[in-house]
Amino acid sequence: MKKIIYSVCTLVALAFTSCSNEVDMFETIGTPKGTLNVNCTYDTDLSTRAAQNADASWIIKAGETTLSQGTNTITEGTYTVTASNYADEAAALKANSSWGDAFYTGSQSGVVVKKGANTDISIACGKAKNARMKVNFNLLTSFTDVKLVADPTTTEPAYTGRNLEFNTGENVGKLAYFAASATVKCKLSYTFSGSVKEKDFDFALAGAATENVITVTTNDNGTITITLSKITYDDEFGAGSGQTITIDAVSGEEV
Repeated sequence: MKKIIYSVCTLVALAFTSCSNEVDMFETIGTPKGTLNVNCTYDTDLSTRAAQNADASWIIKAGETTLSQGTNTITEGTYTVTASNYADEAAALKANSSWGDAFYTGSQSGVVVKKGANTDISIACGKAKNARMKVNFNLLTSFTDVKLVADPTTTEPAYTGRNLEFNTGENVGKLAYFAASATVKCKLSYTFSGSVKEKDFDFALAGAATENVITVTTNDNGTITITLSKITYDDEFGAGSGQTITIDAVSGEEV
């Protein structure tokens, strides 16, 4: 009886061993795998360029395979590995209730993963690929309900508008992100001497990783000065900085 039980146990053990070996053989022949260690970096050196803490939201792919920052097990092969903190720039501009966010992206080609080996890569995503804009207000008490809407909705069928309202209340100091070098339509509105006035103007932004500032100043002589400044990644004033628009507060027209 003991011999029979022993024989049965031996057969069961051999069966498990055989199955285990079949799985190992299949993986070795069909899908050799290696380890890919991925690190993503981006520039955060200067306070004026568009930046955010992107570490927690990297979208990383090797071909069609989705990876994570850190250690990944992946089929042996040669890959182009891409990384970004949003699916694309359009997604970055839709973030934060359409106020947008900085967009970082980078890639590394020719990444070789070998069976049983570790491969380390660091993808440098560099500076933000888009630009940001903010509005400062220097107002006299005789001017009320002052606000500036960036990218207002128009009547054109193909133009939706993000309608980003900068004001002296809850949106003071707010940042909005746009594609680099975009021309942003703006609408300034205010109340002066009991009349509501509006002024439309365009602001051509500087390139990637720049801060673009609109400063609205109301003056004692009954005028409003709009100053457009562009600050580059290196804290230099870019081309087109210092441009001013002066408005007669009563008529709302340029002077």
